[in-house]
Amino acid sequence: DAGSSAADMPRVDVGEFAVSKGVLSWRDETVKPRVALDLSEIDASITGGGWPLRPLGVKLAVRPPGGGQIEATGRVGVDPLGADLRIRAQETELAHYQPYVPTGAQFSGRADFNLAVVVPVLSKPRATVRGDAALSRVDVRDGQRTVMRVGRAAVSALDVDWPRKVSARELTLRRPWILLERDQSGAFPLRAVLAPDRAAADRREGGSREGEATIPVVLGRLVV
Repeated sequence: DAGSSAADMPRVDVGEFAVSKGVLSWRDETVKPRVALDLSEIDASITGGGWPLRPLGVKLAVRPPGGGQIEATGRVGVDPLGADLRIRAQETELAHYQPYVPTGAQFSGRADFNLAVVVPVLSKPRATVRGDAALSRVDVRDGQRTVMRVGRAAVSALDVDWPRKVSARELTLRRPWILLERDQSGAFPLRAVLAPDRAAADRREGGSREGEATIPVVLGRLVV
């Protein structure tokens, strides 16, 4: 039977799989607009591979589109699929990932972060993220004009226990600027621009968000 066949297979060990100065082109037509990401300067090392399947040691450094650097080190589970990683980014341009954010706003800016990310099982919506993160030169547009700018937004001691809660010790905003106006009905257009596009998210995830619980967010200190 299948069980005895798997048990009789010899053990296979792969010491290391390495990539140096690699290039990867990512194309995704499941979102609109179509995503085209070209990653370069890929240096990767994967250890602990083989049969039976076991967690892999991962060390990765890559230059994302628009410049900057992304690094990841830690362990990735194979069966079941999960991850326990330290992820760092420097000067990573955000605009290239716009199609993956379900909102009507267009945005640009650069991200820096140092985060510990744990996803026990990828098939279940549970994850923890802890560390510090910052966005700089943020520009948010409604398609015709800028509606929000921030010179720098930095969050310290970020603690995400998804989907239970999100907390942070401090959020600092440097040179924030917001265009706040009301239309003839008294509504604030900015709120509609920034609100998540639930329909787009449901189409991408293949499900409905009806009855979705609100996640509490706790902020210790706000500095402007």
